[in-house]
Amino acid sequence: MCLHFQPAKDAAAHQLSHPDPVENQLAQAEQMDEREQLLWATGQTRSLEPLAVETAISLIRKYRFVVEKTAIVTALVAVVDNKIKVVVAQRRRRLPRFLSIQEISDDLSSRVWTHVFAVSDPWPEICFWRVLSHLLTDLVRNRRKQKADSIDSDRDARVTALGLPADGLSLEVAVELHQQLMRLGLNQRRACWLRFGYGLSLVETASVLHRTPRSVANLVKAAKRQIGD
Repeated sequence: MCLHFQPAKDAAAHQLSHPDPVENQLAQAEQMDEREQLLWATGQTRSLEPLAVETAISLIRKYRFVVEKTAIVTALVAVVDNKIKVVVAQRRRRLPRFLSIQEISDDLSSRVWTHVFAVSDPWPEICFWRVLSHLLTDLVRNRRKQKADSIDSDRDARVTALGLPADGLSLEVAVELHQQLMRLGLNQRRACWLRFGYGLSLVETASVLHRTPRSVANLVKAAKRQIGD
């Protein structure tokens, strides 16, 4: 992620500059008792506008070690987690199909809270949506890389890719299979294993390998021709 914060040398420099709406909500929260804050956090008061997510995060940071505020912190965490799930659901079409919405939401939530509870990282309570977007981009990139890297060690996928049974191979066939696969370029192997071993579509394979569907089709075609030779 490209957002970084250098800790200030003096205490005064640690003051955050929240957007005005967030500053106003924080000032309102200061005037409330625990019950009023809890009703606001859970959306049960119509007289006030919904809490901004930056406000929620700022209050979570402020109250997380205060025993009397446990219920409020729990409610605020639920608010933030729900917003993360909504974002993931809205962007589902642009996210890897091999990951479920729940998997992405859980991973993204974990990354968000790591930043929220980092003492030297003020950004989640200043520009939460920008932070979330960066974290989601990093998550998708890392998961796709992990999937691509794991292909080379997946024997079942390798065997299935050439239309051979995964079990019961003779030594001669196994050796020949290995030799044929190793003659292919790295991207050719990955394209074949994703397409035929994992059964991914051209579009899904292209997404994992960061290529166009046409490029993937060309890789597979070249690999088949080379193995056939």
